[in-house]
Amino acid sequence: MDVTVVDALSAVFSGLAALGGIVAVIVAVRALTIAREAASVEQLFLATGDTLAALQEIGRLGSRLGQVPGGEAQSRDVISEAFERFLAARARVDLCFESLGLAGDYPETVLTLAHNYAAGVLQADEFAGISRDIAADDLLDDEWVKELSWKPSGPDVLVLAQSASFQEVRQSLELIPDGVVRLEGLDHWWGARILEHDSYGHARSVYSIDATYLTQTARLIDDFTSEYVQPMFSAGVRQVARSRRKMKPLQ
Repeated sequence: MDVTVVDALSAVFSGLAALGGIVAVIVAVRALTIAREAASVEQLFLATGDTLAALQEIGRLGSRLGQVPGGEAQSRDVISEAFERFLAARARVDLCFESLGLAGDYPETVLTLAHNYAAGVLQADEFAGISRDIAADDLLDDEWVKELSWKPSGPDVLVLAQSASFQEVRQSLELIPDGVVRLEGLDHWWGARILEHDSYGHARSVYSIDATYLTQTARLIDDFTSEYVQPMFSAGVRQVARSRRKMKPLQ
C-alpha cells in the first residue's frame, strides 16, 4: 500500500479515536449534570416540605399558646425550636431555587413575609404589648388608612385598627424595599378575611380582635402558608417537572 495512503488512513483512524474520546467526555459530563439536577430536585422536595412543616408547627404551637392564660410570656421557649427549623429549611430552599433557576423577587418576598410572621409569634412576649400600643394610636389617628391598597368603611377601620394580625401585615409590607415585588393587595386579602369573620369585634373566632395576639398571628401564619407559600412551592415543583433546562424565576 502506498505510504501516503497509509498515513492518510492512520490520520483518519486517529481522528475517529479522538472523536470517540470527546463523545465519551460529553456523555460523562451530561450524565453528571443530570445527576446533579436530580439531586437538586430531590433537595427541593425535601427543603420545601421541611419549610411548610416548620411553619405549620409554629402556627399550631402559637394557636395552642394563645389559649393559655399568659401564654405570650412562654412564646420564645415554646416556639424557638420550630423557628430554628424554619430558618434552616428556608436557607436550603434558597439554595435549591438558586441552583434550579427559580430564584427571584417573588419567592424572596413570600418567604421573607413568612419569616416575619413566624418571628411575630416567636416574639409574642414583646410584640403583643407593642401591638396594643399601636392599636391605641391607630384608633386616634387614621392616617395609616391612606397607605392601604383599598379604602375600608368607617366601622371597618375601627375593627382593623384593633386587629393584631392586620398590624402584622401592614408593617411587614412597609419593610419590603422599593422596587421589590410587594404582593399588592395582601392587606386587602387579610383585611377582608378579618372583617368576614369578625362582626365588628363581637364574633368569637381566631380572626376576631377579641382573640389573643398569639391566636390572631398564628392564624395569619396558617392562612398565609396555605394561600401563598404552598402554592409558590407547588408552582416551583411543577416547573421543575416540566423542564429542568428552561427554568425561569417564579411569579
